[in-house]
Amino acid sequence: MQSGTDNALKRMEDWEDRDTAEYQQLAATAPSDADREAIAAAQADEERHSRLLFNPAPARSDEPQALLDVILRRERWHTRSGGWIGQAIYGANDGLGAVFGIGAAKTVVTGRSPWRSGLEMTVVGVGEAAITYLLGLAFGQVIS
Repeated sequence: MQSGTDNALKRMEDWEDRDTAEYQQLAATAPSDADREAIAAAQADEERHSRLLFNPAPARSDEPQALLDVILRRERWHTRSGGWIGQAIYGANDGLGAVFGIGAAKTVVTGRSPWRSGLEMTVVGVGEAAITYLLGLAFGQVIS
């Protein structure tokens, strides 16, 4: 099963293929030349829309996205790879940093060492995350 953007594009391509077949069937059964011309014009318009959908017009060169695309094409070391592993690492890093920061910030109220408070909050947070993950894993096995 596909998901996300790939699934949406696949479905749209399938709809385009069905539309093309329907236009051809309509043209074959059209009673007059004027009807066939109207159907051909509608099909050509549909194909232009399809090309725009799958090949959108490039952004203006002064727009930030266009400038970023130029940089990414020129500098090959900027890659968009890593998949879920990279995302998991960055997500964990963000989560740990946020939890540590909250723990360190609570020293304003408690008066304790920011390092001790931050580490304490991080250990508790990681423990809670592990327990929640294991419970979800267990419930997932029970339900499926």
